[in-house]
Formats: sequence, structure tokens, C-alpha cells
Amino acid sequence: MATAAAEAYGVWSAPYPLERWPDVELVTILCEEDRAISPAWTRWVAAHRLRTEAVVLPGGHSPFLSRPADLADALTAGL
Repeated sequence: MATAAAEAYGVWSAPYPLERWPDVELVTILCEEDRAISPAWTRWVAAHRLRTEAVVLPGGHSPFLSRPADLADALTAGL
């Protein structure tokens, strides 16, 4: 029986199943004071992997809790 830790590791060890990203608009949210995910890493991933520029919000890791209206505005800005 698989453990939660083993299942969580699977995302890093298994090949990505798609040949390319789906044709949908991507938005990367970067929280300036995030201590869980490095803002520098988020910027790098946005630019080099997702080919987009991160939208920067003030605050920490959970903007859906601390600033839900700002997050909703950032996610729907291009619609």
C-alpha cells in the first residue's frame, strides 16, 4: 500500500504525461513575502517554464485567505 509521502514524491519522479501545455492562458501568482515557495524560484519558473511574467501580490503564501479580492482580480485581469 502506498504512503502519502510516496504518492507526493511521484509527481517529481514520473514523466510529465503531456507533450505540451494545454492552450489556456497561464497566470503565475508570486507573493512577495512567501516563505514556503521562494519568490525568486517562482519568477524563474514563470519565465523559463511557463513563458509568462509573474503577477506580484503583497503578502505571504496564501493570498486566497489573506487577500482573496486581490487574487481574484489578478486571475481575471485578462478576461
